[in-house]
This record gives sequence, C-alpha cells and structure tokens, in this order.
Amino acid sequence: MGKYCFGIDVGGTSVKCGLFQTDGVLVEKWEIPTRKENSGEAILPDIAKTILDKIAEACNCGNCGCLEQYASATGIVRVAQRTLAATDEQTVLRKFTKLSAKNVLDAFKEGDKVACDVMAQVGEMLGGTLAMFACVTDPEAIVIGGGVSKAGQPLIDCIQKYYEKYAFTACKKTPIILATLGNDAGIYGSARMVIKEV
Repeated sequence: MGKYCFGIDVGGTSVKCGLFQTDGVLVEKWEIPTRKENSGEAILPDIAKTILDKIAEACNCGNCGCLEQYASATGIVRVAQRTLAATDEQTVLRKFTKLSAKNVLDAFKEGDKVACDVMAQVGEMLGGTLAMFACVTDPEAIVIGGGVSKAGQPLIDCIQKYYEKYAFTACKKTPIILATLGNDAGIYGSARMVIKEV
C-alpha cells in the first residue's frame, strides 16, 4: 500500500485540504468552512475530523486496490474526485460542494465529458473484472444491482463495452442486465436465503 499525506491550508473563509501521495501527486482536494466563532476553537477539531473521515472513506472495504474502491457508489465519487484533481477541464461536476455518485451518474447520462471519462474508468474496471469471473464461472447472465444500477442502460453499455473487450470468445455475448429490484436486490436476496432455510 502506498504512503499518503495531507496538506492543509487554513483560510479566513475555508480550510483547503489535499490528499497527496508522498511523491507529491495530488490525489484529491476538498474544502470545509472555517468556523471562527468562539475564537476559532472548532477549527482544529474540524480539520481532525475531515482528515479522519477521509481516511475512513479511503474505500471503505478495508483493503487496497479492490473492486469496491472503484465500482461502488463511494468508489465512483473517489474516481471522480481524482479525475477532477487531475484536470482543469470544465464540467458540471465542479459545481457540487459535496459530490455524490448520483451527481456523477446524472452528468454521465447527460454526456458531460469528465463524467463520461470517470465512468469509462469505472466501466473498464468493472467490465474487466466481470470478464475474469465469467471465464471461470461461465454465467448465463450477469446482473447489476445496488446504487450504481440507478444509472440504467448507459452504465450497462459502458460495462458491456469493456466486458466484451476482455472476455474469452465463448463468454463475450453473456448478457449484462439491470437487477429488477435495483438497489433493493441485496435485502431481498438475503431475506430469501433465510426464508429458504425456514
């Protein structure tokens, strides 16, 4: 796992925060308000909290380099933040003070260039991983659920493109479809497992 550090710039209106690799590459940047009431007693605790929150967010799954870091809703935001930090290109994503996966997916469906680049990265990661699974399991279909499924067919098209690029010839035409139950698929599936046992 690589080493990282934070850069903090306390200003009169906002505290600018940056997550850096130790080779100086900016991974992500964000801001929090500078709360000056009571002689600024909340400033240092706020900085500590935002750093700890960012550490906890950074992925989330407790591992390094796993699919959860890229293909989950949190992962999409992470990829978007890294992409925004690496480019000055105009995008609707810059107007959001707290970026969400929905913001990215909505912009993606509207054809925003940076959002499309973000989802291409996510699609390649997810499509390539699904291709590897398909080579081993030869599924009849691949079903996409969870929060990311709200992006609908544009997301499926993005995944399918990279899935077909990496899959074995025998698996290339495996259909990738949206879960009928969408973001509720997980709770229905786990309940069904219990019901079958009962």
